[in-house]
Amino acid sequence: MAANSRLKICYLTTIPFQINSFLAEHIIASKEKYNVIIIANGKNSELEPRLRDKVIFHAVGIQRPINLLADMISILKILLILRREKPDIIHTLSPKAGLLGILAGFIASVPIRIHWFTGQVWVTRNEPLHTILRFVDQIIVQLATNVLVDSESQRKFLAQSRVADVADMEVLGCGSVSGVDSTRFHPCLVSRKSVRAKLRIDLDDTVLVFLGRITPEKGLIELAEAIQGLRNELPKLHSILIGFEEKNFSKHLIRAAGVAADRLHLVGYTANPEQYLAAADFMVLPSYREGFGSSIIEAAACGIPAIGTRITGLSDSIVEGRTGLLVPTKDTKSLASAIRLLTTDIPLRNRLGEAARYRAEQKFETQSLVRLLQDYYTYILDHMK
Repeated sequence: MAANSRLKICYLTTIPFQINSFLAEHIIASKEKYNVIIIANGKNSELEPRLRDKVIFHAVGIQRPINLLADMISILKILLILRREKPDIIHTLSPKAGLLGILAGFIASVPIRIHWFTGQVWVTRNEPLHTILRFVDQIIVQLATNVLVDSESQRKFLAQSRVADVADMEVLGCGSVSGVDSTRFHPCLVSRKSVRAKLRIDLDDTVLVFLGRITPEKGLIELAEAIQGLRNELPKLHSILIGFEEKNFSKHLIRAAGVAADRLHLVGYTANPEQYLAAADFMVLPSYREGFGSSIIEAAACGIPAIGTRITGLSDSIVEGRTGLLVPTKDTKSLASAIRLLTTDIPLRNRLGEAARYRAEQKFETQSLVRLLQDYYTYILDHMK
């Protein structure tokens, strides 16, 4: 326990970006009652400025790919930190951080070990990797004292997959890790005009937006093919893709989009996704696997509906027919039909967007999620005594 008798919480993620994107508000709230430690692969300088002076940061080279030697070294480093810092709670996010952190926390006898599931990597993997990675999740569950899941459908899926019992997992509120800050994500005519002017898109053109990692498993090849197929029918349809690109994947998207590539705008990573969401008419997230789908409710808060795939997670962030549309995975034809519908049926698009915004504000406001997590900590600490 800390010298000032305050309890300690250790947050462990793969990279600081996950702290900034999902846990920043939770950490700021935690600092009101606890001393906070962060373990991640990176530097303290990569944290948001408002976090840097509020936490103790430990850099550990946690790698996303499986590497037994590197992973063993990381576990030992985490173990040494935990034994020195003696946290009362270790809270992990992401599969690799969960395995290494919960295992080290178990060995170090950290009293409360929480893992937050935000999607399963193994869903889209072939054997034997599928079985190995699912087994890793089972290990995390066995060694954790508490398990959180970011959506109700994912909770049911984990139970059906025999990773954990339903009763042993909890969903905070209606789901999501960080919710959405409606003071940041909201309709904005200024952003709509400035972004479109920068990308040379007319105000009366239709814009779909994608926000996420630029990688095949996000269904972007199908999206590019759908855009290519609609190029003549919908000549004023533009697409904006936002996010980190993996392995120079954009060249494959340009090839798949064909002659429609001139209306495919690859923005890359941006610290201000809310500006691009406000500039769009609807969002598309045709993923093969997903957690809750935070970008969906960020788009919703900006007043635009979403097209997603009918998978675990997205079926919680999108209410089909009410706040958006769901289509089968890897189905270019169905995806194109949904894009056509939201492009041509403006009253429907507006109606879905209004409902999406109302739902985001009522059920997924960030500070509501922050309060729920703080109450959760208090509850499990009280029951530990």
